[in-house]
Amino acid sequence: MANDISVLEDSELINLNIFTELLVMDEDEEDFSQGLITTFVEQATAIFQQIEEALANPTKTDQDLVNLGNLGHYLKGSAAALGLSKIQYECEKIQNFGAKTPLDGIGPKSLTGTPEEINESWCQCIQDSLENAKEYFGQTRKVLAQYYGVGI
Repeated sequence: MANDISVLEDSELINLNIFTELLVMDEDEEDFSQGLITTFVEQATAIFQQIEEALANPTKTDQDLVNLGNLGHYLKGSAAALGLSKIQYECEKIQNFGAKTPLDGIGPKSLTGTPEEINESWCQCIQDSLENAKEYFGQTRKVLAQYYGVGI
């Protein structure tokens, strides 16, 4: 059944306090929230691709990590504004790892070796968080498609 909020509650992927505030805007402009979600899906798909391309580069400089962190920061903000909490958290990890900063005790297992090896360790953390974010992204799209009753 479309627009059944329990679908979102049961998923644990979405912060309902934030998301329901978006739904209120649908009263002024029909399908407003759905449009925001569609835009986010396009944005996230492009940013995930950019992160993958940067991670595929065989050499990882400090500036590469900063750039990866900036991409994580950008997507984190968009996910947070929509209440997509699981994606937001993984993007926050990408942001922190790009700054070579652990989050909630999560970071590289070892920070020994050459600067390139250390950067590669941070990139592996970013890769892991990217995979998690993409998994949550797929799950979130399914739940939102169920909620809206259309493909997202």
